[in-house]
Amino acid sequence: MYPAKTNRQEIIIKAIKLFEVKGFHNTSMEDIAQACGVKKASLYNHIKSKEALLVAAVKAKSLQFTTLLKSSLSQDVSKDVLHEELTRFVKDYFIEQRSQCLISKLIYEMANRADFYPHANEYFRSWVTILAERLTQADSRLQALEQAEDMVAQLQGALILGRTQTCTKIFDRAVAKMVASITQS
Repeated sequence: MYPAKTNRQEIIIKAIKLFEVKGFHNTSMEDIAQACGVKKASLYNHIKSKEALLVAAVKAKSLQFTTLLKSSLSQDVSKDVLHEELTRFVKDYFIEQRSQCLISKLIYEMANRADFYPHANEYFRSWVTILAERLTQADSRLQALEQAEDMVAQLQGALILGRTQTCTKIFDRAVAKMVASITQS
């Protein structure tokens, strides 16, 4: 009935999908084991605890996002092409793939767990740093960091507000402002 083995990466991928749909607290280790096709006990050969799995999931999503963001910003193309590519990337990642749901959902769910904040902060810091590096070409480092923080805050707020209203216009406006700021630098 169960395959002979699974690996850590597969467990993390399956956990991410379950956390995105059900949230952290509503996902059991049994749910993850079933998704992986293994017995619950075998998960612990790869993962110390559900909390360790949460940290690994957040790090994996953060790495995925920052790699894709760096790639879309590092293109040596015209401002129009960069504008189009960055807009497509942000909309695809946040709306089509609904990838940000995991981080946002976990932040709300873990609001009373201060031990989770450093992991969420690492995700947002990496995003701000990547944007600030692009913006530094036109501004001072401090101004670029502040502008990048504002962009991330506006985009996250627009994403949450848009989802609660089942409307993408708010998000579209925030994306357009962010992309315009980046392509002007």
